[in-house]
Amino acid sequence: AISWANTKLYQLRVAKDLGLKIPRSVATNDPVKARTFIESCGGRVVVKPFTANVIEYGKQNLATVYTSRVTQEDLKHLETVRYGITFLQEEIVKKQDLRITVFGNDVFAASVDSQLDPNLEIDWRRMTSRTRTWRHHDLPEEIAEKCRSLVGRLGLKFGAIDFAHTPDDEYVF
Repeated sequence: AISWANTKLYQLRVAKDLGLKIPRSVATNDPVKARTFIESCGGRVVVKPFTANVIEYGKQNLATVYTSRVTQEDLKHLETVRYGITFLQEEIVKKQDLRITVFGNDVFAASVDSQLDPNLEIDWRRMTSRTRTWRHHDLPEEIAEKCRSLVGRLGLKFGAIDFAHTPDDEYVF
């Protein structure tokens, strides 16, 4: 269950089935399809790993792979998409990032003002321990219930779920 739950494409399908808002996404190794998707998003796209963001060798963590904005420089090398499936998502304009933790039926939400730090705009996990402060977030019950359902549908008893909270007060998985 944990292996499946760590797979982004599966997470997105389950989240969408539960009615959670998800970003437009594409997984492809076709440079034309990648470029078409990027253009359809007005060039505001991020690239993400498919599974856990840590590269391991044996028991050693070699590197962390963060979600990153696709830049104009990256577009010059878009043909390299053909060498491996690439996961692209529309970049979501955020007010803040949320980490929602589910333990059984208990749901806890915390927010971080990631948009105040250019290094954290795209991926708050780049945060050092002193960069930002986490605060309690009053999560709408509808979103809390969908988070409970998501964790249950993934076959888990515990889950840590990230959301973008938009200036329009939307919660994007």
